[in-house]
Parts: sequence; C-alpha cells; structure tokens
Amino acid sequence: LDFIDIQVSESLNYAAQSLAMLGPKQAGKAIPLALHSIEIRKLEFGMKHPAFAHSLSVLAMSYHAAGRSFDSLPFWEQCLDICNAAFYPNHANLVPNHIGYGKALEAVGQRKAALKEFCRAEEIHLDNFEVQDAQLLEIREKIDQLLQNPLPKKEATEATREATRNSRNEGDPLIIITDVGRDVDDELALCLLKPLTDLKLVQTVAVVTTLAPQEDRARLARGTLDSLGLYDVPVGIGSNGGVDEGAAAGLECYAGTFRAPPSSISNQEQDTYAEGAGIVLDGLQLMIDELQKAAPNSMRVLCLASLNDVARLIEANENLFATKVKE
Repeated sequence: LDFIDIQVSESLNYAAQSLAMLGPKQAGKAIPLALHSIEIRKLEFGMKHPAFAHSLSVLAMSYHAAGRSFDSLPFWEQCLDICNAAFYPNHANLVPNHIGYGKALEAVGQRKAALKEFCRAEEIHLDNFEVQDAQLLEIREKIDQLLQNPLPKKEATEATREATRNSRNEGDPLIIITDVGRDVDDELALCLLKPLTDLKLVQTVAVVTTLAPQEDRARLARGTLDSLGLYDVPVGIGSNGGVDEGAAAGLECYAGTFRAPPSSISNQEQDTYAEGAGIVLDGLQLMIDELQKAAPNSMRVLCLASLNDVARLIEANENLFATKVKE
C-alpha cells in the first residue's frame, strides 16, 4: 500500500489509540502516528468529513494522554464542529468526543466547561441507548467527581509535571536556540535529536526559538518535535534576535506540514508547559529554570542562530550560567 492509502491511516489510528491507553510515555509515541493519519485523511476526505474528525480525536486523545492536555483542546473542538455539522443532532458518535473533550478541560482546570461536556455526553447517551452501560457509568462518575470532589489545579499541574519528567530519556542535558523556519538546516538539526535521544546521548530540556517572527518559529519547532515523538521537549519563545522592527517585518517563517496551531501558545505567563501547553511564552525563563535543575558543569547550549538569547541568559544570571553550562 502507498503511505497515503486510507487503510494505512486506519492502522495508524488503531496503533495510536492503543499507545495512548498505555500511559504518558507510550502516548508520546502515538502523537506522530496520529499526525500522519490526519495528513492522509486530509488528502483523501477533506477537512469536513467525519473520518478526518476521527483522526483529530485520536490526536487529541494522544496529546491528553501524554500530559499535553492544553494542546489537545483545539483538536477536540475542531472534531466536534465537524461532527455536529455532519451528523444529525444527538448522534451517538458524539458521545466519546464530548467525554474526551471534558477530560482535557478538567485536566487544565476548566472545571465548569468540563462539567458541561460530561452533561452533554450523558444527554446524548440517554437519547440513544436504554441500557446503563459502562460508558454511561463513566460519564456519571465524572459528573459526580466534578460536583463533589474538585481536584485543585496545583495537583493537576504536579501530575503533568511528573509525567513529563518520567518520560525523559537519560543523556547530557541540552538547550537548543534556533531560528527554525528560515531555512531547512535548523529543522534537519531537530530531526537529528530523535536518534541522539533514542541512543541516550542527549536529553534536550528546552528548544527556544529566536528571530522574528519567533512565535511562528516556536509553532514550527513544536510541530516538528511532536512529529518525531519528542512530545516532552518544551519549546519556548525567545527574543526577536536583536533586529529592529523594520527588519523584523521582512522576515518570514515557512509553515511546514506539522506546524502547531496558534492556540498551542498559552496566554498565561507562568508555568505554561507544566499545565499542558506545548509552547512557553517566556523562553528566557524556561532556560533559567532548566539551568537551575541541572547538575554543575553539565549543560550544553547549542546555538543555531544569533547569540542574542545567549547574551540575555548570561545577563539575567551570569553566575548560574557559569556554574551549570559545560559548553
């Protein structure tokens, strides 16, 4: 079969769903499979077909299972929009999507919105089925939990943080500063991280994008890393590279197949990656946090762009840089 065959996308979905059910570490392996399935179904069915929506739900489930619940939200929303337009009202196929969306909303602390999704799932289920099955019991259990036993947001954050830590491989800690999206060499360098990580030669603790438009470069880096299975490597937004506004306006970033959506950038200033966002607004603080965690004389900093962000890091905490950075 050709790689873009519909049956291949079905196999990718089955494999991704199975991996997502095995916990955060295995769920990270599901993300690139689901991303490829989406591309196949986009070509074969278009972006308004329920089959495309199903692949979106598999990707959303994979992100949520991997501790990236924030990043799963736009895919759940897009999936539900397609299904609501394609199916008759209260179609039974909507139930698992409302459940998945509710779980993701709960994980990021949006409890009222999560409760609304579970109640909607219960309504649709009762409209289609007369028996009280395991799915209905799960829905009602989630509703009871949200009403009676609220989970503090801090605990949810700690759980996500722990899942991320446990998924990291061993190896020399590495921070990468890149202007990915300007030409292909930086993206090829990110691709090399996959075998180096699998061989436990490096442990990439942060990728920071620099040079305007740095937000678009962060989205490209996030999507590239996810497509490689490096879902647990945080991406931070760095500086504009030291260029003035006039020069910055003329700079571009190519889109790439797997560029993350704009919603992957959280609007919260603090602790965004720990709460399941794929991109951290403050790349400088991300680097400082990782240096603080590192052992003395252990961190490697690989700069594939201007030295502006390295200079900012040294200015912010020269002693920390000198103590922790090996080369």
